[in-house]
Amino acid sequence: MFIIMKNTIFYFVLIFSFVVFLSSCEKDKDTQKPVIDLHEPAEGDTLWVGEDVHFEADFSDDNELKSWKVDIHNDFDGHGHKSSLEDAEPWLYNRSWDFEPGLRNSHVHTHEIMVPTEVNGKPLATGPYHVMVYCTDAAGNEAWTVVKVQIARK
Repeated sequence: MFIIMKNTIFYFVLIFSFVVFLSSCEKDKDTQKPVIDLHEPAEGDTLWVGEDVHFEADFSDDNELKSWKVDIHNDFDGHGHKSSLEDAEPWLYNRSWDFEPGLRNSHVHTHEIMVPTEVNGKPLATGPYHVMVYCTDAAGNEAWTVVKVQIARK
């Protein structure tokens, strides 16, 4: 009887220690989202058909950055835009980049995004668009920000 009780206490202490160990590991998990400070394009900016987009942002994370993405899509909501879209095509841009391993802060300044003049052989539909910027850290936490811009012809 004493041996059974001694084994039971031993197993209870072992299981309790294991649970405490696992719960302490969980506290170390990175749950903080990265931070995006988008400078350009800014809310209300105009992007010009056939020209590059001035993109500038600062990204930061408490542990490690992994990737960033830009998504540009139209903000046409269907009221009164149909006739203007019959001979024009909305633009959709979606591209991602990886950060160098180990970075916690990164300043990105690029002009590689080009606003096309045509989409699928039709003129680009001008008007309101959203520029969404996403950032993911090494733990998989994601943050995003969005600005409304106008795409226009000069």
